[in-house]
Amino acid sequence: MKQLIKKVKQISMLLLVISFIGCENDDVLLPEVISSFTYTINADTGTVTFINTSVNARNYFWEFGDGTSSTLKNPINNYATGEYTVTLKAINVAGAFDSSEATIVISDVGAPVITLLGETTINIMVGGDPYTDPGATATDDVDGDLTASIVVVGVDAVDVNTAGTYIITYNVSDAAGNAATERTRTVIVAADVVAPVITLNGSATVNIMVGDTFTDPGATATDDLDGDITSNIVVAGDTVDVNTAGTYIITYNVSDAAGNAAAEVTRTVIVASDGGGEFDDGLLTNGDFENGTEAWSGNALDVQTEGGNSFNFANVTTAGQPFDVNLSQGVAITQGKTYTLSFEASSDGNRTMLAGIGLYQDPWTNQTQSVNLTTTTQNFELTLSSETFGDPNSRVIFDMGADTGVVVIDKVSLFCLDCDSGGGGGGGDYNLSLPIDFENDGYGASWTWNVFENGSNPALEFVTNPSASGINQSSTVAKITALQAGQPWVGTETAHGQMGITWDLSASNAIIKIMVYKTVISDVGIKLVNPTGGAQEEIKVANTVINQWEELTFDFSSRIGNGLDGSTNIDQIVVFPDFNLDGRTSDNVVYFDNITFNAN
Repeated sequence: MKQLIKKVKQISMLLLVISFIGCENDDVLLPEVISSFTYTINADTGTVTFINTSVNARNYFWEFGDGTSSTLKNPINNYATGEYTVTLKAINVAGAFDSSEATIVISDVGAPVITLLGETTINIMVGGDPYTDPGATATDDVDGDLTASIVVVGVDAVDVNTAGTYIITYNVSDAAGNAATERTRTVIVAADVVAPVITLNGSATVNIMVGDTFTDPGATATDDLDGDITSNIVVAGDTVDVNTAGTYIITYNVSDAAGNAAAEVTRTVIVASDGGGEFDDGLLTNGDFENGTEAWSGNALDVQTEGGNSFNFANVTTAGQPFDVNLSQGVAITQGKTYTLSFEASSDGNRTMLAGIGLYQDPWTNQTQSVNLTTTTQNFELTLSSETFGDPNSRVIFDMGADTGVVVIDKVSLFCLDCDSGGGGGGGDYNLSLPIDFENDGYGASWTWNVFENGSNPALEFVTNPSASGINQSSTVAKITALQAGQPWVGTETAHGQMGITWDLSASNAIIKIMVYKTVISDVGIKLVNPTGGAQEEIKVANTVINQWEELTFDFSSRIGNGLDGSTNIDQIVVFPDFNLDGRTSDNVVYFDNITFNAN
């Protein structure tokens, strides 16, 4: 039964279709096609969304008016700014159609963009040049370059002579009336707070002698706004009296038109006395610094010359330990003696300094005294005792690191009050407590030295130290050239009686030391001789290094009390600088210095 019903339904549908096909007027039989649509516009992007409201249509054809089309039922199209006619053709299954259209207007809603030229904040000083605005640019996506249309407000209000904050505004609109976001620039006219700068002409420290003339070299001053204001400098401070020794401070000050004061600048004028008479530095070398830095050492060493006078100048900028800033000269100090240390000194203010004598090596035992320095040059004379120390490697000490300020030192002398020779370097007979150092004011250089068994016997020379460093920083040393043609025992000796004394070997003098600087390794010999020629065999000690100073020790303590063999009544010392029994292959130069007699 179900199959029969199904067959009947199929036949009925077929008859219905045939009846429609057979109709002569299809438009009468199909519903009328009606074309219609609505739309929405995104003004910011120009995007239009179309909504198809057509009736009885199966197919659709859109023309968007911008040259593009679509067959979608509900299309979306993007437009540029402008006016467009949109057409929709709605079509049914039989090909019948209806058309509709609408005009769409895409308005310009994009605002122009302003870009500032230069900084958004400009700082200028009161009294500067007239203000010139850097300006700005403007662009629009539709209208293009709108720079010429920018409206600027506030430029004329900027008063460079009146401190304040000024706001400049920049505005522009496009042809559609879209206004750009306003841009602003801040112009700050600030009061002049920059101080001028003073620059000294010439040196900040001038040294002259009493009686010399002094003309202030002056100074210059410049300001960032006022320019050259040298003529406004006020010079004050001390009046330099060239007839009175002392330290004088000249001050320089200036202010600009805004009242900003420059940092005060000073010049120190040191009027030094020549002290009258001939200067005697006693046991020291170059105590008046007239030979520059000769014999002196230390981080405060700075010899300057003004008005024909030389002196040591130090400027301590940071206070610390006294020995942080120091000036020294090596000198032999005999234990148990009394010395006088005299010198001239001044400063650019009130400060202290330590001065004295002490060891030049560990444990650095010393005796110093504190002296008060002022702007007036003072003569100091210190009495110092070496009761607890003494050594050929000692020194004069100036420790000035505890206080800040300038320290000027000149005319330094050291004398031994109770030494056998009377304490003066080279004066009177030789004193065994002092070194034979070959300095002009020491011992040895003025003596007669005989050279023997050395070929043509070239004379002993007194020359500049070939390496003033390490253990030997003295300026003058003895030089002998041991010739290849000479004997192995080439030597040099003092003339009999030259030393001005005779002595006996004792525990206090039997240890003899000598510093040597050699180019070869060989023996050095020392012999002691009495006036009649009596002597023991020399003692020989070989050097261990070359091309540097080395101190050799000769122990004569076993010779004490041996009678006429040269242990008593000694008045001559003999030095064999290159005792070489193997023979020399070349001429050998030997330097020697600082011969000392001590108990240890």
